[in-house]
Amino acid sequence: MGRLIERFDWSGTALGPLADWPLPVTTTLGIVLNSSVPMLTLWGEDGIMIYNDAYARLAGGRHPGLLGQPVRQGWSELAGFNDRVMKMVLAGGVLSYRDQEMRLNRSGVTEQVWMNLDYSPVLGPDGGPIGVISIVVETTGRVLAERQRKRDEERLEAERRRQRQLFEQAPGFIIITRGPDHVVEFVNTTHRHLFNSAGWVGRPLADAIPSLGGFQLLDGVYASGEVMTLQGQQVSYERLPGLAPEVRFLSFTMAPMHAEDGRIDGVFCEGFDVSAVEAKRRRDEALDRLVARIADIDDPGQLAQTAAAFAATEVGANRAGIGLIDEARQQVQLLPEWTMPGLPAIAGPIGFDRLGDTLARLRCGEVVQVDDAQAVADPLKPSAWLEALAIRAVLTIPVIEKGHLVAILFVNDGAPRRWTEDEIGFLRRLADRTSAALERRRAEARLRASEARLRFQDRLSQETAGARDAETLLADTTRLLAEYPGRQRLRLWRHGRRRRRADRAGRMEIS
Repeated sequence: MGRLIERFDWSGTALGPLADWPLPVTTTLGIVLNSSVPMLTLWGEDGIMIYNDAYARLAGGRHPGLLGQPVRQGWSELAGFNDRVMKMVLAGGVLSYRDQEMRLNRSGVTEQVWMNLDYSPVLGPDGGPIGVISIVVETTGRVLAERQRKRDEERLEAERRRQRQLFEQAPGFIIITRGPDHVVEFVNTTHRHLFNSAGWVGRPLADAIPSLGGFQLLDGVYASGEVMTLQGQQVSYERLPGLAPEVRFLSFTMAPMHAEDGRIDGVFCEGFDVSAVEAKRRRDEALDRLVARIADIDDPGQLAQTAAAFAATEVGANRAGIGLIDEARQQVQLLPEWTMPGLPAIAGPIGFDRLGDTLARLRCGEVVQVDDAQAVADPLKPSAWLEALAIRAVLTIPVIEKGHLVAILFVNDGAPRRWTEDEIGFLRRLADRTSAALERRRAEARLRASEARLRFQDRLSQETAGARDAETLLADTTRLLAEYPGRQRLRLWRHGRRRRRADRAGRMEIS
């Protein structure tokens, strides 16, 4: 550029012959020509262009035609922009542009480019601006790369959002954790519902749900990079503060997540709550054990107590019992209940009037449940009675036969608790089976009593058939009555007394 400047005929420009250039011009050009950064000078009102080799390369096919040309003509496509620059800087101003978008024709084709532009005035001997010095750095490559990176990030973010949306809609639960402390990055809707995990994001798992216990499985996946799958894993955790821990059965897969450099930086876990299926299988097995246990029990009271103990133990309650509905007496007859050691028994029977609207709900087949009896806003609630019996949570299961309430199964606990659908379903089936077993025992007892009466009547008929007078008949009947047990003995004895009085009155018709 130095040689081109020397050979150029400057006499036809506003600068005049090279030898007449003022010192500020030559000094400024000395700095520009020795700089490796693209620099451009614009002299006088016309903005006569003189630049260095770096700017020549930036100008492309427009070089060397730009040398000595007014800037408004040299870059005609930028005439308006350069006009504003000249007016502002020659007035003493300073301009700076970052990633200024321009459309330039540098090699016969208009192209979109971006530049960093800095304009400052060059002062003459009198202190006034005589020209403009500009540092020009093309940033097209960086801007395009940045835009491409931004587009890639937007696409990636859109893909992440789409993936998160799919995760949100997934039927199973999903949780993503990062780092060795398993800081929660994402939980989906199913997970939030299952674990009450809306507030977990950004927190280590040990802090988010300490009741879940150790996290050795997660630690193992994070450390080894191996995928782990478990089926029907029993998990106990406190879903809501203040309530008893919930027990769930989960099937899930945990897989390591890798950073761009290949390091493991997180764990992805997806699974399903199989509690209903697993619980039903276990409950079915439990009911089968109960049926086998009560199969040889004939006494209804013992049978009811055995079933009550089984019910309370299975759901972790401290009391359970069975009551039979006695419509004639308008009361619930309580069979022997089961309680934890040290608890007083409920005194029965219980009159219908004490049950209030609970009885009506039970008659409709509704399960009556109370998570915390002390929190129920009922002025008629016998709080002292419930506290004396250590009852806080109440669950009452109706047994309906042919549209009528025939029995109830009640299960109580001494602490507040939320009765689960699994527990209610299990206790419903247990109540139905126990009621059916009790009815069979009662039916069998009635059949045995009927058979005993028939045998007694047959024997009585045979042994009194030869009696010829009332005294002989009475003696034989009294002897046989002495061998007949219980209330029937008293009933027949009274029958014998009535028959004897009839005989003395002269009516000797004896059957």
